[in-house]
Amino acid sequence: MHKDLIQRFAEVQTLIMTPIIPHFAEYTWSTLLKKDHSVMNAQWPEVFYFFLLSFSFPYLFIYLFIYLFIYLLIYLFFLSFLIQQTKIKLIYKY
Repeated sequence: MHKDLIQRFAEVQTLIMTPIIPHFAEYTWSTLLKKDHSVMNAQWPEVFYFFLLSFSFPYLFIYLFIYLFIYLLIYLFFLSFLIQQTKIKLIYKY
C-alpha cells in the first residue's frame, strides 16, 4: 500500500471519530499524524456525491428489495400469529 493512502485513511478516520472520542482523536492527530493545528480546527473530508451515487445506485434496488422482503416476512409472521390467536379464542369461546 502507498504511504499517502494510509496517511489519508488515518486522517479521515481521526476526523470522523473526533465527535465521539475527542481526546484520543487529538492525541492521534498531534502525536501519530504529527499535525501542527488541533483536530478540532480541521475541516471534514470532502465527499464526492456523484461518485457515491454512481456506484451505489444499482445497489439501492437490491437493498430496497431485501428490506421489503424482510418486512413482508415479518408482516406475514405476525399476521399468522394473530390468526392463530383468533382461532384459539374462537375455539375456547364455543
